[in-house]
Amino acid sequence: MPVTRLEDRPWWPELLELKDALSLRELAARYGVSPAAISNALKRNGIARRPAPSGPRGRRPEAVRRAAEEALARVGPPPRLPETRAEAHRGRLAPYRHLIGKLVDREVAELAGVSTSAVTNHRRRHGIPPARRPRGAAVLHVPSAGSEGPVPGRAYRVSIGGRDYVIVAADILEAARLAVESGRGEVTRIEMLAAAAA
Repeated sequence: MPVTRLEDRPWWPELLELKDALSLRELAARYGVSPAAISNALKRNGIARRPAPSGPRGRRPEAVRRAAEEALARVGPPPRLPETRAEAHRGRLAPYRHLIGKLVDREVAELAGVSTSAVTNHRRRHGIPPARRPRGAAVLHVPSAGSEGPVPGRAYRVSIGGRDYVIVAADILEAARLAVESGRGEVTRIEMLAAAAA
């Protein structure tokens, strides 16, 4: 399942508990994201933060150090993070590898929740030629009923209201249903682009 926003990650409530106890740099190191990403996510959700004093935690006032240690004790150890950014990208990209070269790199990146360059680099390393998408086509993110995101299985190109989209669904019937339920107009064409390897 692609997870792109920090507030959708399982450790987000824990981060909120620590936001006033640790600096942005310390939070970023704990959760494997950038300080700017944390700051942007807090602002996006209208959450105020009392910045921790700058400098190493050991040089901060005793009361501030004690508050940080108590907060860390409450939330427990940090989540296990991938050892490298490349490992994280590989993990998120794995369910969508069969679509590389079938969809344009940006579309695979959107589905997997990674950068376009991560998909492009993977494609080039494996000698996969780039896909060509008809002008104006876009990924249509319509989750299946009862799921939290697109089903990594088959990609379908659909024409809705005179515009091309790509829908990822379990089968062509589900793709048709999702296209109709998108409310974007009349569905005039559906074709399978790529299927998962058996």
